[in-house]
Amino acid sequence: MPHTDCGAMGVVEKALKGEKLPAELEPLISPFRKYLGYTKAQLEKVNVEVQESILKGAVRAKVKSELIRTEELNAPASSDNVALVMPPSTRKYSEVISPDMMFRTYVIQTDNDGDIDVLIAKEFLKVRDVKRIS
Repeated sequence: MPHTDCGAMGVVEKALKGEKLPAELEPLISPFRKYLGYTKAQLEKVNVEVQESILKGAVRAKVKSELIRTEELNAPASSDNVALVMPPSTRKYSEVISPDMMFRTYVIQTDNDGDIDVLIAKEFLKVRDVKRIS
């Protein structure tokens, strides 16, 4: 779900500016190599197209996406964020996240180990804890 205030696009911006980053991040960065010089905000807009293209290549279904503007969600700022790694699910977040943590939890849904996402959460989003659930 492409969104503003995206830690991943912050990572991509740093890479495109020439910052040395862990090799594990290359799968995230490589689709954006041709956008050299773009700002994080520009990359977030391009990310909608990139993600839609990837998804269209993976499924045979009508795909439509839009940029989620996180600033419109009115979520409180917090330096006490955590990340929750779980397999893709149709469960409601309220089933796995307590109400007091709802706006302080990054949910990473992945069918692999999620190591790249965890690295981004820890190093770039500065989450204090990563929890894995099945």
